[in-house]
Amino acid sequence: MPGLFFPHNHPNDLKEADCKLGEGKVHKRKQRAFGTDLKSYLKSMVPHLESSIKFNSRNVTLSAEEVMQWSQSLEKLLASQSGQGAFREFLKSEFSEENIEFWLACEDYKKTKSDHLQDKAEKIYEEFVQIDAAKQINIDYHTRKATAKKAQDPTFTSFDEAQKTVYVLMERDSYPRFLKSEAYLNLLNKLQGGLKCTCCTISGSKTHMFSLFRRMSPNICCLCKLFREDENGNTSKVSLEEVLQWSQSFEKLMTTKYGPIIYKTYLKTEYSDENIEFWLACETYKKIESRRKRISVARRIFKNYIQPQAPNEINIDSPAREAIIRNIQEPTQSCFDEAQRIVYLHMERDSYPRFLGSEIYQKLKHRLQTDSNDSLTH
Repeated sequence: MPGLFFPHNHPNDLKEADCKLGEGKVHKRKQRAFGTDLKSYLKSMVPHLESSIKFNSRNVTLSAEEVMQWSQSLEKLLASQSGQGAFREFLKSEFSEENIEFWLACEDYKKTKSDHLQDKAEKIYEEFVQIDAAKQINIDYHTRKATAKKAQDPTFTSFDEAQKTVYVLMERDSYPRFLKSEAYLNLLNKLQGGLKCTCCTISGSKTHMFSLFRRMSPNICCLCKLFREDENGNTSKVSLEEVLQWSQSFEKLMTTKYGPIIYKTYLKTEYSDENIEFWLACETYKKIESRRKRISVARRIFKNYIQPQAPNEINIDSPAREAIIRNIQEPTQSCFDEAQRIVYLHMERDSYPRFLGSEIYQKLKHRLQTDSNDSLTH
């Protein structure tokens, strides 16, 4: 889940700097061409995105080798035009696409001719940096204040410190989650020959992992590789200790590293993954500090999960739904708290007990226990 959000302790100082910059139009950049196939694929992998990927008539051909390189480092990912697009779509699913948009805007800014620096600096500052900006980035107070000062008399390095902060945020926080996401793992699997995995079949929104814990085969998918031995024979990334913790309480499951991934996979088999997606979206929403962004994200959550006939409509009672409808025009950080509580209880009382008894969980636990016993006997 997204983290590393910095508080703004002295907004008045920044507002003083804001007024020194002209009122510019919001800088809009055209998204890079991404290719019809990848566009359709990512839309199916992240179904609650509000907008699709824009592309032109030139299709981008992706190779498994290129997509594998994205996992080597964030630098490798961002060096690829297709990588930028895929990562941006993933960040949209976490309501944090402003990070990569700001980073790309800074890259473009550094290539600007000197006589256009002032205009671009104002647009970047107003769109991403100033307090309550439309796409306000999460940087500390001192960096924001320093950037505000530099933007008044811009140079090619005016946004370097803020860009570095955002890069580190993505590298430590959202990039590791991207590498574990369904969108990335299944895209890579699809490009590696389009072979059907012997342990995991994804069809529509249903995922089966009942043979997940067999020995590795040439046709195993990337999602399953996450939980098995790597090519060097190192132990599985998911530990027996963690898997056993999942059965202690629903809270334990939701706060461990791999618990939400496996639980979401299970919910897909029940066609109820909208519950965990809504819960995670609410966790992200509550960390938003910018009023304008909070309004924008609240409306996206409402459109995708709350309103009648929403594409991923959750099952909540009428009073909770009506309360959100009343408050959606001026949403607070607690706007979705009651709905989130209802969904949490629904998962805890209903699908969580079934998950613990499911073949997915039981086989994973059994496999790791067997591996643990085998290691002790050797």
